[in-house]
Amino acid sequence: MLRAIMWVVLTGVTIAYVLRYAGRVREDPGRSLLAVLAVLICGFVALGAVWT
Repeated sequence: MLRAIMWVVLTGVTIAYVLRYAGRVREDPGRSLLAVLAVLICGFVALGAVWT
């Protein structure tokens, strides 16, 4: 029983975290981990170039 309760709670927390992160990235794509990696790997200066 405890295992099922923990699964429900942790799944809910995970979904909430992902939705919160997705909202932040939708507002500012430069906050994305992908944008940071693109800057580090490819040397993009303008983060907008990653998304266009």
